[in-house]
Amino acid sequence: MSSVQQSDRYKLNIERRLYWPSRLFIVINSSQYLGYIVVKVSINHAIKNVDNRLTELIIKLIKNRIINIGKFKMKKSINNAVNACHSAATNAGWWNGVDVFAPHVVPAKLCLIHSEISEAMEGDRKDLMDDHLPNRKMLEVELADAAIRIFDLAGALNFDLGGAIVEKMEYNAHRADHKLENRNKNNGKKY
Repeated sequence: MSSVQQSDRYKLNIERRLYWPSRLFIVINSSQYLGYIVVKVSINHAIKNVDNRLTELIIKLIKNRIINIGKFKMKKSINNAVNACHSAATNAGWWNGVDVFAPHVVPAKLCLIHSEISEAMEGDRKDLMDDHLPNRKMLEVELADAAIRIFDLAGALNFDLGGAIVEKMEYNAHRADHKLENRNKNNGKKY
């Protein structure tokens, strides 16, 4: 068993090598994510400079797979939370007789989301503990309420909120106006 390391973020262990005609399957255990990743590489790549080239190839493949697996897990987790929040609201009767596509339903739901954000601001402004969960700050609980309402509305509208969040985060990571050097410029986004 040999260890491969790319920066401090990806610590990988090559668990075993399985050979098939003209292909090498490498089972890799990533300490950052539970489970195993199987990487398939051409034997031609593996024969020359097995340690260096194969290691570089594995790191590239794994970095791409880990990022994609991470995005998939994030999307799935968020969409599971959306389903849970909408199911809870539906089971509690909040959607009885309500047509989400009626003209004023979405605006009313957005106002309720905004009310939770306003309550979070008030809790932060006064450094209050929450009334219903006294072991937690009001800011934390009201942000949770806002997220619950957002997830509920996304569920009612059958949105892929998890996918939208992953895509938006990826887009924001490459936006020029989000880069530190541009934010520090005159008229740059300060917050």
